[in-house]
Amino acid sequence: MYLSAGYNQHTMNGSPKTNLSDLYSDRKHTIVPNTVDEQTESDRSFDTSPFVVSLSVIAVLVVGLFLMAYAGYRVGTSQSKVVAATAMAREVAVQYDLASKNIDQGQYKMALERLEFVVNVAPDYSKAADLLYQTRAQLSTTAIPIIESTKAVVTRQDLMTSEERLDIISMAYSNQEWQNVISNVDMLKASGTTYDSDVVDGILFVALRNRGIQRIEVGDLELGLADLEHAEQITALDEVANQRRRWASLYQSASTFWDINWIIVIDNLNILHQIAPNFRDTSSKLWAARTLYGEILLREENYCLAEEQFAFALEMKPERSLNDKLIESVTNCDNEESESIE
Repeated sequence: MYLSAGYNQHTMNGSPKTNLSDLYSDRKHTIVPNTVDEQTESDRSFDTSPFVVSLSVIAVLVVGLFLMAYAGYRVGTSQSKVVAATAMAREVAVQYDLASKNIDQGQYKMALERLEFVVNVAPDYSKAADLLYQTRAQLSTTAIPIIESTKAVVTRQDLMTSEERLDIISMAYSNQEWQNVISNVDMLKASGTTYDSDVVDGILFVALRNRGIQRIEVGDLELGLADLEHAEQITALDEVANQRRRWASLYQSASTFWDINWIIVIDNLNILHQIAPNFRDTSSKLWAARTLYGEILLREENYCLAEEQFAFALEMKPERSLNDKLIESVTNCDNEESESIE
């Protein structure tokens, strides 16, 4: 009884256990609190992870958008430079081809200006420098080496931004300094910087159009016609510009064929006298052409045609010597007609 009671009491007081299952059961219970703490930390970590993930996604998107924008900027800048370079290369090729045609037609002053533009913009353009040298020689001017100075000009252009160049162009445009406008537009196009091509071409058109008309009015017909032809490549000319171009073309054609083909000279001057009698010396030039041609016909005994020339000349300006030649032409023409009837 004593032993039994003692055993029970010892058991109730929690005496040590030697059974492995009992030991495991005690170990298991002692671990439970730590497991609960770890689970709580895991739950707390899981609760905050969506916020972290969101921040990470936003950061990735921002970086991605920045990289895309930068790449787009680089591509856009490259494309703008390519477009500007292509437009300038096309313009250089056009001016070189037109200069070659001018040389074939003997219009060396016009060709000279075109070739100077080509060499200033593209110093290494094939054969342009040699052709410019030959053209200057044709005009009996001093052939000045220009390649090194041209390269220096192009280098200085690179130091000026498009905004600075446009400010100069705008000021020159306001002052109607057309030569300055055109020169700076050429340099802007050659610089490779970005600019609004529509706006710049519009400015260039007005400058070329106005400089062309001014040149025609002062008698520099070849260069004036070249300006108007260049302007027309940008957009159609207005009525006034087309009118001046027609006047200059008629006058220039008459000058070209002077002493070579009097019929062409008189036909062109006669048209010009009807539409613009006060254009330069059209009236006096037509009078001289009819008089000189009449004298040639008179010497060749082509009396009837000579009569026509002297009659027109006398209507424009009476002169005693012409009246005598007219009488001579009329008399001989009548005799020829009488003889032909008989």
